Amino acid sequence: ASSVEIDNWIQALLNDREPLIKGEEGIAVVQIIESIYKSSETGRAVTITPYL
Repeated sequence: ASSVEIDNWIQALLNDREPLIKGEEGIAVVQIIESIYKSSETGRAVTITPYL
């Protein structure tokens, strides 16, 4: 995470508001990255099941 993202999270917590990037979005990005690695390792397409 960049310092801008971390600062945004801190400000969101301190000011009781939503951060610019929500946890669900972060989870989706991790799912995509893990699927890319798995596809690269196996040479096959990987289906991504949405987190939500």
